[in-house]
Amino acid sequence: MSFLRFNVDSGDRMRHHPHKNKHTDFLDPALFSESFYPDVKTDCKQQDNTLIAIRSINKLRNRVGSIRDSLDVQRFDGEVIKCDANGRRWTVLSYDNACICVTLLLGLSVGVEEQILGEIAIVKEDGNVHLVQWLYKGELKELYDDRICAGWVFHFIVKSMNAVDLHEYLNNITIVDICRPDNETPRMPNWNIQEIDVKFDGEAIMSFTHDPYK
Repeated sequence: MSFLRFNVDSGDRMRHHPHKNKHTDFLDPALFSESFYPDVKTDCKQQDNTLIAIRSINKLRNRVGSIRDSLDVQRFDGEVIKCDANGRRWTVLSYDNACICVTLLLGLSVGVEEQILGEIAIVKEDGNVHLVQWLYKGELKELYDDRICAGWVFHFIVKSMNAVDLHEYLNNITIVDICRPDNETPRMPNWNIQEIDVKFDGEAIMSFTHDPYK
C-alpha cells in the first residue's frame, strides 16, 4: 500500500495527514496545533498508467519546525533506483513484477516566491520507504506564507526493469511543466497557473492545467 502524506513538526509532536498513529492522532487529528487551520488541497488527474498530483497548503500562519510531503510505501521489499533520463531525475520503486516511476514538478517551499524544481529524499524506516519533498526544514518558529505546494508525477510500468532498461524506457518520456499568469486574474507569481504536458515517444499521454484559485 502507498499514499501521499503531509507531515508537520509542530513542536509538541509530529502531525500527519492522513493520520499515522491512531493513539496520538485520534483525539487531535489536525495537521497544525493552532486553531487556525491552513487550507490543505490536493488536485490530481490520471490517464491510464500516469498520474499527476499537486498538493498545496494555502494561508500558512503557524508555528512549525518542518513540513514535508511524502509518498509513503508500506512494507517495501523492492529496490529503489535513481535514474536520470531525458533531462529529468526519476526515482523508481522496482518490484518483482512492476515499477513505480516518480518525478517531481515545479513546487513552492516556504519563502520561495516562484516555482522551482526540488529533489526527492529517500527515507527508510521499519520496513517502509518514504519519498520526501521538504517544504520547510529549519528553526521552530511562526511561518507566514500564502501558498506552498508539492507536485508529483507517477508513471506505472507493469513489468520489472533493471537500471539500463529503465533509462532507455524513461528516455521516451517528455514532461513540459510551465507556470504562467493567465492575463485575466491578477496573480502573484506563486499563484500562477501550472500547465503540465506528458508525452511518450512524441505522442501525448495527458495534459493537466492547475489553477490554484480553483
